[in-house]
Amino acid sequence: MDERIRSGKDVIGFNFMGEDFPTTPLTAFYDWLYIHALWQNQLLADQLGKFKAFSDIAFNPKRSVNCQARSAALYVALLSILDIKKAIEDKAYYLSVVCNEIPQPKKENSEATQLNLPFKSK
Repeated sequence: MDERIRSGKDVIGFNFMGEDFPTTPLTAFYDWLYIHALWQNQLLADQLGKFKAFSDIAFNPKRSVNCQARSAALYVALLSILDIKKAIEDKAYYLSVVCNEIPQPKKENSEATQLNLPFKSK
């Protein structure tokens, strides 16, 4: 673990390759890294897009806030319902999605379900 985290000081943000990220929502930066990695591996991303649900048996909310299953579900939601390319290219749009500040997509039929982002963990 990074010594800066062990020191007990508050994390004030993230910086990756010159790109700054806020600390809220808590999983935004991790999810952003995950969806970018998937975007760079189209074969894996295409396979992931075939699934409707995900689980992470190794996830322990007492030890971490980040969850691969949540990140995978976010990727599929962006791919299926929203604009994944825009989320990849536009950090402000991505953050608006994970902060739930974008308008809900229009229902195409009476059986469509509402999009509830972000995927909140307890």
